[in-house]
Amino acid sequence: MAISTLVGASYIILLSPYAIWCWLKGCRGYHSWTYTLKVSGIASLLSLACRDTWYYSLDQTTDGSNSAIYRTCTGWVYLFSIFFLGEKVDVVKLGSLTIAVLGSVAVAVASNEKEEDGVHKSIIGYVDLLASVLFFAAFQIFVKKFMSHEDDTTPTLTSLRFCGCIGLWILLWGPTSVLFWMLFTTREFTFPPRDVLETTIGIGVLDAIYSASIIICMHLTDPTFTSVATILVVPMTVAADFFIHKYYPSALSAIGTLIVILGCCCFNYRAYKLSQSSDQKTESDDDDDDDEKSHLVDDAINQN
Repeated sequence: MAISTLVGASYIILLSPYAIWCWLKGCRGYHSWTYTLKVSGIASLLSLACRDTWYYSLDQTTDGSNSAIYRTCTGWVYLFSIFFLGEKVDVVKLGSLTIAVLGSVAVAVASNEKEEDGVHKSIIGYVDLLASVLFFAAFQIFVKKFMSHEDDTTPTLTSLRFCGCIGLWILLWGPTSVLFWMLFTTREFTFPPRDVLETTIGIGVLDAIYSASIIICMHLTDPTFTSVATILVVPMTVAADFFIHKYYPSALSAIGTLIVILGCCCFNYRAYKLSQSSDQKTESDDDDDDDEKSHLVDDAINQN
């Protein structure tokens, strides 16, 4: 628990100096600092819960199944978006998501056919993984609902400041959780050796970039689109297994990878068409308003 909490904290602590810099420069952003700190406090707990359960699942699940099952988060995000963000149900988008998730499941099934050194697959590992998926979906919906606003003219600043505030909270939660486990359990905190510490720092940097990108993308688009984009990690993982571990994908894994790509392409195309339709409707409504105003002006002139 101690090590995983510290690793989870490192990804966002790197952005804390940005939050301090914004405070010194008087950068306010769309939301007040008080509101941002309140929302980021809850978000930091969801973030830690998501990462802790995921780290616990790593040595109890295979790399392929872990990555593939985690991508099913897309389905949960879409479901939560319908209930909590008011997103409309679209048959094409739903079908595309289903195709992508089925592709992920196919890759997961195929990956379970191989054995990995040091991995002991267990039900608990997959329970932890499912919990992490749900926490991550809840995190995305929570951020979008309480931090994103269409009138925000500086979404990047808002996103980075929010990330920094989460880091400030994790600076509190991290040592507190370590102290709790040391006092009330038999586990002892051991400072990691240099090679592990260097790896941890590297993971922290990559995680910081990933998390900031996710939050910025959600502010600019929506959680479902962001989640669909991240599902492309499945074919990337299969490719990494091939080039790094020299593992040749099975026919099922290859087919699943192609299905994932197909589902993502269909979803993005549908989202693009809906966006175009929405823009055209907005322009049409604006033209109607202009025509109505023009008629009113003409009537007023004629009356005079």
